[in-house]
Amino acid sequence: MTLLDSRASLRTLARTLQRDGLTDRDLVIDRVRSAFALDAAGRPAVTDGESLHHAWSAAGALGGAMREELTAAWRASGRGRLGDRLAEDLVRLDGGTFGMGTPDGSALVYCGEQPARQVRIDAFAIGRVPVTNALFREFRPGHADGAADDLPAVEITWYDAAAFALWAGYRLPTEAEWEFAGRGGEDAPYGDVDPAQLPAYAWFSENSKGALHPVATRRANAYGIHDLFGNVWEWCADTYAADFYSHAPGISPLNDAPGPERVSRGGSMHAFTDMCRRAFRHHEPADYWAYDVGFRLAADL
Repeated sequence: MTLLDSRASLRTLARTLQRDGLTDRDLVIDRVRSAFALDAAGRPAVTDGESLHHAWSAAGALGGAMREELTAAWRASGRGRLGDRLAEDLVRLDGGTFGMGTPDGSALVYCGEQPARQVRIDAFAIGRVPVTNALFREFRPGHADGAADDLPAVEITWYDAAAFALWAGYRLPTEAEWEFAGRGGEDAPYGDVDPAQLPAYAWFSENSKGALHPVATRRANAYGIHDLFGNVWEWCADTYAADFYSHAPGISPLNDAPGPERVSRGGSMHAFTDMCRRAFRHHEPADYWAYDVGFRLAADL
């Protein structure tokens, strides 16, 4: 069975389960077990994020306990291969209440950034830098073969990012968490970063020369987080909806409704200055990938 056939089969299975419920338990168990198998080296045998996403969704029909059992070895392999490398590179943030979105009267405002509102989020941890090639190759050997280990992993779909996060024992940040991290403690368009000093903090259209750069080669913000602005767009957990802010909850908002597009934040090496603002909401189909799209990890505390 080819990758496309496998992906389509798992997608069909997941949709059938959503529509008709669990009708063939053994089939679901077999497909899920195959998707979350390990190879001889103890790495994931399947690294296509979309296939894994549909397998995880299909496994949900079996109940939480069974899904945990079927994927336990797969998830343990991620923790085993990565060890403490990820935990040591997380920045702990206390959370709190902050201004999310772009206020009325601002000189720059794009679709989906309003209405601005006060949002409260719980404490969380977020990656100090985006996930690098060195880390992503533990999941998918040969990824970006020849590219430097300390470059951010790119050409990553949202499905790939979410699958890696699950395997590693983490998750993607919500866009509220991402925007909170981008504040550096201040509710300004670029957080604690003076826009005139943006080249010292970000690789973007004015200084990148159209190339990716190694992580953590620009200054960190006041929270100690590098590369939130520029270098690569970063996938967030949320489904994109232009009107989400008009009805989103005020506490730990997350748009997990079904939808074709996912949010990415932060700008990239090609981004203009205004696209690096912490409120700017980029979005692409979940299966989209590009040379300037990557991700970073988050975790509950």
